[in-house]
Amino acid sequence: MYISIQAGITDITLESLDGYKTYTKNNTKISGLDGWYLLTTSNVQINDILINNESIGDLIHTGYIKNNSFHIWIHTNLGCMISCCRKDINTGDFNKELYDNYMLTVDRPITLSKLYSESINSFFKNANGPHWWKDNPPYKIFTTPTINKNEMLRKFESQLKYNNIEEPGWSFQTLKPRAVLPLIDFNKIDNNDAIKLFKTVGYTSILDIFIATLDPFSYIPIHIDDSTNKSLWPYKKGCKKLYYSFSSNKNIYFKLNEAGLVPLDNLLLVNTSDYVHSVVNDSNNSRKVLIAYGCN
Repeated sequence: MYISIQAGITDITLESLDGYKTYTKNNTKISGLDGWYLLTTSNVQINDILINNESIGDLIHTGYIKNNSFHIWIHTNLGCMISCCRKDINTGDFNKELYDNYMLTVDRPITLSKLYSESINSFFKNANGPHWWKDNPPYKIFTTPTINKNEMLRKFESQLKYNNIEEPGWSFQTLKPRAVLPLIDFNKIDNNDAIKLFKTVGYTSILDIFIATLDPFSYIPIHIDDSTNKSLWPYKKGCKKLYYSFSSNKNIYFKLNEAGLVPLDNLLLVNTSDYVHSVVNDSNNSRKVLIAYGCN
């Protein structure tokens, strides 16, 4: 691959999806590379990038400035890069305001430390690279309000009366025996910390609440939450599921297919109705999370 950056720069860093870095020079042919690479250079005034002597054109706007450096995901196969970007980004949106309207995710390969099923190992090992999301994002990140998560969990463990075991190592406590209408006024729930979370993500009422436990070295199989109960779709379809972790997220991996790993250290709404996903607890500790569906 030959890279030429139209700017007064010399040094370029190329980082592969698995984190391996190649240091090279501008206007240099590089061999032995294949796939997606994060190109980084210290000059933020980049006019154009040529890959194998062809301009990337308006794809230059997929680049962004971070830590006083210019970053852009490029592919050794220019046709693949163009195809991916134009599939994800509307033609009229290739401009300087692109990241005002799009979220960038990067799906990187994850090698699990324990032997799980072939489907789980290969699902997490497969890397789709960068993708851009506008109208139907895989997740939304919220600023977590000040809460006492231990007190919230303690209350829910006594309030959620129904227990369900979905798979070996994977269980739920729930507010209802099944997630059915009617909605519940969450102000009637004696859990002020949880109410703060519900309000932060925009809920006005609640369909159901779960405390989900995933045992050490257990996993949730690859699946999609495509509920057959269409009456619940207004509350489940799209980026609607509240997700908040009570425990450490070290070696906990929640992958939403092409979007890659979900940033679990945040209060989230996640879209598990449209995107295939799986969760692995590759640690020695049980993982507990709050899950809820509501009206917003």
